[in-house]
Order: sequence, then structure tokens, then C-alpha cells
Amino acid sequence: MTDMTDDIADEISFQSFEDDCRMLGRLLQEVLQREVRSQIMEKIERTRILAQKNRGN
Repeated sequence: MTDMTDDIADEISFQSFEDDCRMLGRLLQEVLQREVRSQIMEKIERTRILAQKNRGN
């Protein structure tokens, strides 16, 4: 007998969660660009790129 939660978990889509995370990231970037100097934004972008490379993406 299978557990009902297994059936529900199989049907859950994480696509909307990922879309929400991307949207929040874009909003954060817009706010930071407006509120902080471009030098800080360059450091943030460099850090982001290094983190992605370190992750293997």
C-alpha cells in the first residue's frame, strides 16, 4: 500500500517556486541598483558569478 503523501509529492511542481525566486532576485537587483553605488553592484555581480562557477553552472 502506497502512502498518499507519496502520490501528492509526485504531483507537486516546483516551477512556480523557481519562477518566484527569479522574480525576487530581479527585484532585489533593481532595488540595489537604485539604492547603492555602482561599485557595490559590481562587487555583488562578481561574487554572484564566482559563486555560480564554484557551483559548476
